[in-house]
Amino acid sequence: LIREVELGFDSDISAVQDWYELSPFMELTEIIDRMERSHPSTYFSIQDPAGDYVYGDLHPGDLEVSVLRGGIVLMDVQSQDVSSDSFEGTRRFGAKVHTLDDGTRLLVARDMEDALKSRDRLQLLGLLTILLMMIVIFSSFLISTFVVRRLNTIWRTARAIVLTGDLSQRIEVKETQWDDLSTLGAVLNELLERIEGLMQSVRQVSDNIAHDLRTPLTRLRSHMEELDQVLKSTGDTEARGIAGSLIVEADQILRTFNALLRIARIESGKMEQEFLEVDLAEVLLDVLDLYQPVAEEKNIHVCELQTESKTIGDRDMLFQLFTNLMDNAVKFTPEGGTVRIVTEEADGQIQIRIEDSGPGISDEDKKRVFGRFFRAEESRSSPGAGLGLSLVYAVLQLHKGRIEVLDNNPGTCFCVFLNAVRK
Repeated sequence: LIREVELGFDSDISAVQDWYELSPFMELTEIIDRMERSHPSTYFSIQDPAGDYVYGDLHPGDLEVSVLRGGIVLMDVQSQDVSSDSFEGTRRFGAKVHTLDDGTRLLVARDMEDALKSRDRLQLLGLLTILLMMIVIFSSFLISTFVVRRLNTIWRTARAIVLTGDLSQRIEVKETQWDDLSTLGAVLNELLERIEGLMQSVRQVSDNIAHDLRTPLTRLRSHMEELDQVLKSTGDTEARGIAGSLIVEADQILRTFNALLRIARIESGKMEQEFLEVDLAEVLLDVLDLYQPVAEEKNIHVCELQTESKTIGDRDMLFQLFTNLMDNAVKFTPEGGTVRIVTEEADGQIQIRIEDSGPGISDEDKKRVFGRFFRAEESRSSPGAGLGLSLVYAVLQLHKGRIEVLDNNPGTCFCVFLNAVRK
């Protein structure tokens, strides 16, 4: 707007100056009259070198003048200051002064009241738009912060359940919250409660079966031993062989039921009160001493790289944990293979890696390997009931630890993480 006015002033001044220089026979007042007739919206005024009014429609007098931009000034002109136009009150005029060669001052002015009002309205509209945008941005920030915070709550709970397997955890939802994410959290809590109930029902069934059948199976095994003693006196070797096989099968069933009951007891968390400081180096050394003869029979090289590490827990359960992992490593490592136990401690956590050079575990089976009765062998021909890793997982849950199954290329690596004792 101002640039446009400035260009108009320059054009008018240039026209007057060219006319004045090229037509010396014409008076300046005559040129001003012609300019005012051809430019009715432009006001001209001639002042002498001292600044006094000489001729023209605009009588500036003692007007309040402010600089608009560069050589353009802004004047508050009253109706009596203009001879060729009539308006009431005071209006704002933009003006520019040009000094001719003889010292005469030429003042060119235009009524800018309506244009300046339009500019003021546009500026106000611009400020309101900026304010509205700031309100929208601030509101969006608050909404996004709220949404991200709620999503992070759901994410943390889901992540904790995935890492620990503890289905008793719930998403924090306040009764006063009415948003969709709180509704989603409430629905997810109901889903988790339903899943937890189903899982507990399944575990309770297997635990009850193991508890109810252990006693009659123990009596049955005792009767088989009595039968074996009777057959021994008769000298019937064939019948004794059958009785011995039955005793072995009964022992296997009893071991399975005892493992189920032990897992149930560990998962109940009732053994946590027995926790003491445990030296993992001693536990792993006992495990190695136990399996060294078995490894030598298969010509398996067992090596150990460990540091002194201590944790809080139950020594017997930790021994059982590493015994089960070592048993799997030796069982599935072919003759001439290698089993490594590596212990490291960093950032308050102890990492124990048990690596073997066996056939490995597929990615699909890694997700199910800690389930009860799961066995990667479809034929299930090798000894065992598929409860060893379930017991490992239950022990780690009780000790607030975790385990990861990785590829060893070839073989499998079980990484156990336990909390270290603060030194």
